[in-house]
Amino acid sequence: MEFIREEKGLKITIDETDKKFLQEVKEDNDGLETEKAEDDFFEPFLANSEFEWVSPEDIMALTGAPILGVRDENDKVVEAYGYMDYAVSSMLEILDIYGEVFLQKG
Repeated sequence: MEFIREEKGLKITIDETDKKFLQEVKEDNDGLETEKAEDDFFEPFLANSEFEWVSPEDIMALTGAPILGVRDENDKVVEAYGYMDYAVSSMLEILDIYGEVFLQKG
């Protein structure tokens, strides 16, 4: 998995190995639409990166979107990226279909 910062957000791409892991997560969770499936898939990647799940309250956002963020040494969120199409599709479904997904910078 690769996290690519762009001017307006964060692009996440996966390779063939990641795609196989995504299929395992899909089978284990009876689909890719749940928060548990997202956690299961992203957990090993986030454990080795500066990104983490951020709650909307941490950044005073009024959304239910999944948000990845980066915190500074004082635990303040200094970067936040949300998947704003969460109401119509899941990030994992988009990764499964296209091999990449875009999160909007907030």
